[in-house]
Amino acid sequence: MKYNNIFLSTLTASAIASTLLPASAMAEMPSIDLYGRIDLGFESYNDSDGVGAHIFAGQQSDNGNLDEQDIGVSNGNHSRLGVKGSTTLDTGVVLGYQYELLADVLNHGGAPTTRQAWLSMAKGKHSLKVGTQDNPLYDYSAWNAQKSEVHGYGAYYYTTCDLPGSLQCTFRTESTVNYTYGSGGYGRDPFTVTAALHFNGDGRNTNGDTTKDNVSGVTGATIAGAATFDNVTVNAAYQTSIVSEGDDYDSSTSGDLPAPSIISLGGKYFATDDLEVGFFYHMLDKDVDEDDTKTAFALSGTYQLNSKMSLHAGYGAGEDDDDMARQLDSNVYAQLIYATSESSHIRLEVEQVSYSSDNDALEGDANIVLVSLRQDF
Repeated sequence: MKYNNIFLSTLTASAIASTLLPASAMAEMPSIDLYGRIDLGFESYNDSDGVGAHIFAGQQSDNGNLDEQDIGVSNGNHSRLGVKGSTTLDTGVVLGYQYELLADVLNHGGAPTTRQAWLSMAKGKHSLKVGTQDNPLYDYSAWNAQKSEVHGYGAYYYTTCDLPGSLQCTFRTESTVNYTYGSGGYGRDPFTVTAALHFNGDGRNTNGDTTKDNVSGVTGATIAGAATFDNVTVNAAYQTSIVSEGDDYDSSTSGDLPAPSIISLGGKYFATDDLEVGFFYHMLDKDVDEDDTKTAFALSGTYQLNSKMSLHAGYGAGEDDDDMARQLDSNVYAQLIYATSESSHIRLEVEQVSYSSDNDALEGDANIVLVSLRQDF
């Protein structure tokens, strides 16, 4: 039985830990916090021009959603089940863990996948985290201005989807080692910084030509930081792909493997306890010979209307040096949340993207409307 194997593995790991750690460093079993979420939505998608590349209708839903459908059912915010906890050693070091599964609750046969899976070690303002975890590029940039639950990330996707592997279009990165000083990108410490290495996560499409594989063990790196002055936070981040060609790769005919990277600048202003505004600016270097730059920005506000309702709305745009590529003329998005209890809410999300291009096939508009129900436990 699978559960018996898991139980035996846990006992084995505990025995190894007891052997390796000296008695003075041992602590009680870590705390166990079991939690979860069911988030279901009804989604209407309009993309008659066939250009909605950065909206991702029906994401994380096996049944998906198409322009031809009148309506779809969405699992876009990832219904999930997880466990997390921590324990404190006699030395003051805090050991933490989190294991979270993403579940497609719309498909009774759908297998869960890993959403978060990491171990951490922290003391004071220093922390080290290893595993699948939040992407620091998002934490220190897009979180300033794009806080919607599912839709409202067109400007963020416009640049980040050009990165390879687990860095691509993502809010989390796999196989990552992350060192953080301070509270990280979501916090408001006077100063915080994060440095991360991403392993074996390139996954670029080589059309079956294995000589073009990236054979580097470390396939990406991120450095990000933020400073807070009273009610203003400014932040910056740099994320890059790291490549290494194999022995059979012929750079004389194919050139060097591209290693795209993104520089981000941004900030947040907490105008009142109920009103926050923020922005970010991305500049992508595609690391190609021509038309190698792509930029995007977003500006938004989040307002707590009353004890039960909050509004988030923003605007973004982007530009590509390649005139034949999509130019993101506008990305408009909004979200309204009504809390039905301390652990549940009803949510309305809307997003629209408009593109222009010297390639007529890439021009047009797309929009999406999502109404969701959530229950946390």
